Amino acid sequence: MAGHLLILFISVHFVVKGQVLLAPTLTVEPKLIIDSDLVHLKCQTIFKDSQCYFTFDYSEYKTFPCQHTLSGQKLRSLVNKRSPADVTVTCLYVTKSGSSRQSNKIMVHMRDLARPSLSVEPSVITEIDSVTLHCQPPDFTSQSLCYFILNGVVQSSSTCVQTVRGSDLLKDQSPPAQVKVQCFYTINGKWTNSPHSNGQTVTIQNLARPSLSVEPSVITETDSVTLHCQPPDFTSDSLCYFILNGVVQSSSTCVQTVRGSDLLKDQSPPAQVKVQCFYTINGKWTNSSESSEQTVTIQRG
Repeated sequence: MAGHLLILFISVHFVVKGQVLLAPTLTVEPKLIIDSDLVHLKCQTIFKDSQCYFTFDYSEYKTFPCQHTLSGQKLRSLVNKRSPADVTVTCLYVTKSGSSRQSNKIMVHMRDLARPSLSVEPSVITEIDSVTLHCQPPDFTSQSLCYFILNGVVQSSSTCVQTVRGSDLLKDQSPPAQVKVQCFYTINGKWTNSPHSNGQTVTIQNLARPSLSVEPSVITETDSVTLHCQPPDFTSDSLCYFILNGVVQSSSTCVQTVRGSDLLKDQSPPAQVKVQCFYTINGKWTNSSESSEQTVTIQRG
């Protein structure tokens, strides 16, 4: 009965009895919400004794305070819509003098936080390479902030793109290793998280095997041989190690010049000495695979 009286009251003031007052100004913040968000409605009028009425998608008027807050879930129930949905909100007010015109219209966009997609490029690297992670929320979340889950550690990115070095992904692991990565996002600066993305795997392989050259390969014990250990081009900050007769020697230049007598150790010419090399990078103690063996023949002088 009260609902019928309210509709009659508004109708009478609009059509018969009262004067038509100026339309109020409606503000709605935010205009993009999910179920757990709060949306703030303000039907602005200069009359302190006014009663405000809101309509959602032009349905029956609802009586609310002129400043009112609804949850996204409540708003969705008022219009009986499932997300995603768009809802048009208007308001008017009533005083003892009459009813106002209808306010401006504002559309509220209700959205579910859909699962983002995650791409990794490339998916197979070494620890000195980098992988680019791209978290892709749906298009409507232009205000999104992305979070990447890397080996259990969460890192944020306002651009939703993250470039990570293989060594940073490894954490306490050593290659070869597989690291799982995921992402999620929030919108409107709120701490409501989307579901996690699909999981992707980044495979981190051992450092590539270097090549080893010896020049010349046949010497006497008074001659010298130049050993050149060549890591792949991308390892410009590498430190090389030579294995000479079982003894490991380092070289920051990756070039070593050795006399035949030093190679012989406890041997006497003629003799053949096997030599190999490997390298590390960035001062870490993760070794590459050893190079193929090369032979230095040391003849009598």
